[in-house]
Amino acid sequence: MSGRPPRSRVRPQRGAALIASILLFAVIGISTFLVLTRGGSTDDAQRALITQQALTQAKAALIGYASAVPLEDPKRPGDLPCPDVDNDGDADTPCSSAASRLGRLPWRTLGLPDLRDGDGERLWYAVSDAFKNNPRTLCAAPTDAGCLNSDTRGTITVRNASQAIVHDGTNPDPLLPSGAVAVIFAPGEVIRRQGGAELQNRSCTLGDDCNQFNRCTASPPTNTPLCNPINYLDNLTAGEDNADFADSTHNGVIGGPVKIGPDLVVNDRIAVITYDDIVPLLELRVAREVSACLDQYAVRPANLGRYPWATDTSDSAVNNRFADQSGLRAGRVPDGMIGGVTAEQLLRNTRNDSGNAMEESWPGLPCNLGHGFAWWNNWKLHVFYAVAEQFKPGPGAASLPCLDCLSVSSPGVFTAGVRYAVIVSGRPLNTGTIMQSRAMAGDRANPSSYLEGDNDFSVLTADLFESRRRSATFNDVTVYK
Repeated sequence: MSGRPPRSRVRPQRGAALIASILLFAVIGISTFLVLTRGGSTDDAQRALITQQALTQAKAALIGYASAVPLEDPKRPGDLPCPDVDNDGDADTPCSSAASRLGRLPWRTLGLPDLRDGDGERLWYAVSDAFKNNPRTLCAAPTDAGCLNSDTRGTITVRNASQAIVHDGTNPDPLLPSGAVAVIFAPGEVIRRQGGAELQNRSCTLGDDCNQFNRCTASPPTNTPLCNPINYLDNLTAGEDNADFADSTHNGVIGGPVKIGPDLVVNDRIAVITYDDIVPLLELRVAREVSACLDQYAVRPANLGRYPWATDTSDSAVNNRFADQSGLRAGRVPDGMIGGVTAEQLLRNTRNDSGNAMEESWPGLPCNLGHGFAWWNNWKLHVFYAVAEQFKPGPGAASLPCLDCLSVSSPGVFTAGVRYAVIVSGRPLNTGTIMQSRAMAGDRANPSSYLEGDNDFSVLTADLFESRRRSATFNDVTVYK
């Protein structure tokens, strides 16, 4: 029994997800058409339904985009597109500043229909700095501030209609990823912004500041009223302005509707993408990518069904060395085997201990694991690996049945005969017995700072692991074969 689908099913699953999304779009489109045409008019409740459907569809598309990013350099799991700032439906890069990370939803880039809210307006969108895809923040070493992994936080503050903070972009609790990763806005009908003298102006002049397709041609595009967020997104003079935000501050966004007396001052509806919406999917993606590479390695004729040694957790954390260590069946995943690397980064010990039979590098594409792949730098401190005694490096073919193998427990199920296990750690937890910290190299050298329960091979046996639902005391992702 395997804890992951066979490698051949990974791509079909993505196709199935696409088909499911198409069906969702069709259902939403039909229901929207019926609402719009019923009785020839659209009341407040009907407009709200259309708006909610559009926001839901946009959120699902953004999450799907981030979790299925192709891993060619410099792409990485979790990348979200830059907004569309000129109203043509395509993401506009780069989005280095907060101002350029607020614009319309890039619906063409996401493969969506031209989504509109209940008032016929296109959706808007803001993305936090750590999750933007262009420019991707530097992650030359796995502890760089620009890395995107289980420890990465959204940094946009979000308030509800009562002005209470519900997502804190300053992340005051080091164990709680509370800031928003991204926010989607349905701007609603034109109103007068608080403090403004006139109604919002959503116009453009053909041949002057827009073309025949309503693409804003002014430089910058925000000089065209049609592409200026202040003409769509609302504000509270005493608290918040949705037309701007700053990462890691309390200058964020507010969801409407908000009234002051009889006046509607914020009619923006929002959908929020949180850490829990997106990062667990990335962890599962990473675990499956590593598992696929292990499978591809083992089936190479020279490797005779065997897998490489693991990397020492201390050497990898303190010295950033991920070489395979002779005799080590549990640790981090060895890397540094793809292109232009030093000899010590090859699978030298794996090869030596097999009588020079096993290959000293990963097989290459479609396996995209190793020192030469930028995405891997983001994740390699968070990925752990154990190989069974019977499938460790050595001379001759690994034989079945597996009498000296790993075991994986899960609620109601105990699986024996496991050849290897891959565990991707979630965010740090306070498990009740230990508060995980990854601040110092010594912390990062300790598997207990990442792994929980039976997966913590520094405390328990390196031959028994577990897979179960996320909870306050367990958030590892475990796949195995």
